[in-house]
Amino acid sequence: MDMTFDSLRFAQTLRDKAKLSPEQAEGISEAFSAVSRDDLATKSELQFEIGSLRSDLKQESAAIRSELKQECAALRAEMKQETTAIRAEMKQ
Repeated sequence: MDMTFDSLRFAQTLRDKAKLSPEQAEGISEAFSAVSRDDLATKSELQFEIGSLRSDLKQESAAIRSELKQECAALRAEMKQETTAIRAEMKQ
């Protein structure tokens, strides 16, 4: 969706409906136009940001998955040792 700002129409609306002077209407229109251009992101900028966020999320997910695998392996080893120790105690 292309979002263009019709500053002339905006200024005319301010003059006609808000009863502002032509100078006031044009000043407000120019200021709004400048702010709108500076603050709005383009579609390609948004797509880039979304792609970057997806990439970051995939990397974080992979890191968490790896960390969980390591923790599970450590817990298995610890439980195996404890089970072996309990069996040894029970034999005595």
